[in-house]
Amino acid sequence: MKKSLLLILAALLLILCSCSDNSDEHEETTMSPEELARIDEWQARAEPFMDMFEYVAYPDHVEIEAFIDPAMDNWSEYINTQGKYAVKELVVPAYFDGLPVTVILEGAFGEYYHGASLRSRGECLVKVELPTTLTEIGDYAFAYCSSLTSINIP
Repeated sequence: MKKSLLLILAALLLILCSCSDNSDEHEETTMSPEELARIDEWQARAEPFMDMFEYVAYPDHVEIEAFIDPAMDNWSEYINTQGKYAVKELVVPAYFDGLPVTVILEGAFGEYYHGASLRSRGECLVKVELPTTLTEIGDYAFAYCSSLTSINIP
């Protein structure tokens, strides 16, 4: 009788242990090799643009606060023959410091003051490609991007 009772208790304990929430094990999702390859390819395309953003990092994701065209700081070196900024096509990164980029905040590509004049951060952008990790685009995020003709929203 004691042996049966011990076996039942051991079985219950085993069941309870296997059902407990091991949140560390459940947070990671398994990605197929194809998905990992797609992310690596995207990040390689986004690499030249990584420093052109101001990021806000949270424990589980990253938000883009502002697009920083290199022309803003030293604009005379970046003006092309049409008198516009150099950045025309932009690939927004999917990950920053290992965390997914999920939000573009309100007005991230909007206006800013350069000296005494008001300019648009994305004034010369023609094409923007957004990552599949993105879940939210803030109001007026692309306001005043007067040259924008193509935006890839996954």
